[in-house]
Amino acid sequence: MLFLNLMMISENFNHEKTKTNEKKFKFLLYFKSFIPLILRHHPECSQFKNHVLNIGKYGLCIGCFVGYPTAILSAIIMGIINIETYLGTEILFILSVLFLGTYILSPLNLTRWKKIKIAQKFCLGLGFAFLFWAITSLSTSFVNKIFLYFGIFGTIFFLLNVQHAYSFYKSCKKCETPFAWSKCDGFKSIRENFEKYEINNILNSFNQKTKNLMDERKFN
Repeated sequence: MLFLNLMMISENFNHEKTKTNEKKFKFLLYFKSFIPLILRHHPECSQFKNHVLNIGKYGLCIGCFVGYPTAILSAIIMGIINIETYLGTEILFILSVLFLGTYILSPLNLTRWKKIKIAQKFCLGLGFAFLFWAITSLSTSFVNKIFLYFGIFGTIFFLLNVQHAYSFYKSCKKCETPFAWSKCDGFKSIRENFEKYEINNILNSFNQKTKNLMDERKFN
């Protein structure tokens, strides 16, 4: 009897382990399917073409793949040359405000031209680097600097991401088929990956939202 119980426990354990492995494998397949969106951060439709750099078969988000590398590399170079010894805290803050101020090009809709958008993201990256060293150069405790880093950078990143998400939402909402991601061209490669890996098209969950918005337009 003890042997049978042990066999049953072993079988249940192996069954649960198999289910867990299947879930992990399925998650990996979904992650691979969404790689185009992870790299682009925008759908592949014409509404977002000015937000993306096309390199070979991959589309890369201009903001992330220009802005962040510029910020990191600039901050490292500034540290190597000890920029604090050449520029005081006030100058560093002024430069950070000037470069970060190029964000105004977005609401003015000037970043619809890709070259201007790339230049803007480069300037924003420099602005973040100058801001980092401006905070670093302050004559205050390390703990206070940590709070300033998280407080200032966290607030800026939060506002930028809210604006980014709203812009994404606004563009999709006014589309001819709003949020119809289960069939729109912007998510074509993702749907093809679903078929390739033989997994469910989870984008179908947006179909009801699309229907509701289309019904609203009929009455407006």
